[in-house]
Amino acid sequence: MSRFLDEDAVRTILPHREEMLLCRTATVDGEGGGRADLDLTAEQWGARLHCPHLFLVEALAQLCGLALAGHRSSEECGPSRGYLAEAGELEFTGAVVAGTTVGLSVESEISFGPLHRYLVTARCGGEVLVRGCLTVATA
Repeated sequence: MSRFLDEDAVRTILPHREEMLLCRTATVDGEGGGRADLDLTAEQWGARLHCPHLFLVEALAQLCGLALAGHRSSEECGPSRGYLAEAGELEFTGAVVAGTTVGLSVESEISFGPLHRYLVTARCGGEVLVRGCLTVATA
């Protein structure tokens, strides 16, 4: 069952604040997957465009954290933090352009204890910008 996370819900899950909160809203599917849009129209993206793929990886990692939180059962209590443990097998293609919206998607591939591997994709206008795997560790 899909669930929309508004900005208040996202802020309770992610520790990021101000300009480092890249996923301000998201939809998680409860199976470990999630989708979000990254709006590149904000002024701060002008300064970020010198290393745009780094910010796309960070946005995808944040979405992994949201998807992981949405996958937790109601019986699991207490906060859980996700940490980017590995950014492997990433392919960077396409060009990031300010003034566009990038669609982010993550799908759970496998979990083993505190390690959770996600297949991740960032697309803009049908073009793939980033594709690969991210591993998130929980504490």
